[in-house]
Amino acid sequence: MKRKKVRFISALLLIAFLLSYKFFIRDFYISRFINKETTKAYQGMITLWDNPSRTVIGSNFGFIKNVVEKFEDDNSLLQIELRELSFDGASKLANEKAVSKNHPDIMSKYIENNITKTDNIMYDKEFVNKMKTTYTIPKIAEDEERCIFPVYGSFNVIIVNKTAFKEMGINLPEENWSYNSLIKTIKEIKKKDTKKEKIPFDMVVNKDSYAYMNFILDSGYSNMNYSKLENLKKELKGYKCLSKKKSEESVHYDLYNSKTMIYAGDLTDVNYLIRTKNKENSFDYAVYPYPYNEQQVNFVSGVKSYYLMNTKDDSKKAVLQDFIESIYQNEGMNILNIQGKVPLFHVNYIKKDLKYPHLNKFINLTSYYSTEDNGFVMNRKDIWGKVKDIFK
Repeated sequence: MKRKKVRFISALLLIAFLLSYKFFIRDFYISRFINKETTKAYQGMITLWDNPSRTVIGSNFGFIKNVVEKFEDDNSLLQIELRELSFDGASKLANEKAVSKNHPDIMSKYIENNITKTDNIMYDKEFVNKMKTTYTIPKIAEDEERCIFPVYGSFNVIIVNKTAFKEMGINLPEENWSYNSLIKTIKEIKKKDTKKEKIPFDMVVNKDSYAYMNFILDSGYSNMNYSKLENLKKELKGYKCLSKKKSEESVHYDLYNSKTMIYAGDLTDVNYLIRTKNKENSFDYAVYPYPYNEQQVNFVSGVKSYYLMNTKDDSKKAVLQDFIESIYQNEGMNILNIQGKVPLFHVNYIKKDLKYPHLNKFINLTSYYSTEDNGFVMNRKDIWGKVKDIFK
């Protein structure tokens, strides 16, 4: 009797198993694999500290703010706390926080024009190589392991006041001009402007402005030559220009009020002229590359770079990497058409859709000098020391 009962119970259990094993396997699979996959996505807070550059046209903080908002929209379980470091002492605070255990997840490399120093930068050679290869980022070294990513910069350019040239009866120089052509043009302006009502050539001279770099880098950092700067200073003796004593505000005032004929600056200056083209003192102008003798020299300043910082959470690490890659994937045209600056990575664009045609000369360059270069960083103080001695 007992055996029959045992057999009956066993049969019931077998039938129950046969009826339910598919559901058991399904639940096991979901628990073991599906749920594991969904929990890989980081859910929580990401902290980003940025130092927006402030110029005559205001702050570019809106760029990163828009990037953050779009990324949050695409990642509904994620929140990015964006902190703007635009106050006195921001560099000191950033450096203190960057070396601490409780550091931000993403940081601007430059705070108040100073490099943020930290050993807490994420190391991931595979990801860095992937980014360099996929997006053609010239300023990332082949053997780089640290997650430091340049986003955009402002190339140095020459602004020629076409209105003033026409009024003075002087032909514009050829766009593909030499340094000797620049000196010849300055001499012609001096000859015509006997009352010295105009400034033939000028640029901002201070430790945070690098308009002079194109003139000294014909042979690279190993053999910098200051003779072009010395010759310019000599040629313009007696004019109120090319002096470290002349404030940045005064230099810009002369440019924006059509007093300066030829100005060495960067794309930020062009952006201002674009945005003030309908003002009373506006003038017609042309954007030129720097003059050169044997080889064109391009130099980028105002570089915006970001550190991805260390984390022990692999899911957070993946999100940080996704965030920086989203900039490279989606923001190239916004950098060009809204920022008026140049992406420091390869960007696909249609020339006719380019809002500012003068940028076309600098898009997707694979070779240029930059404030990111080791040669510049290592020699920055010495370079400025020699420049300020020339432009006393």
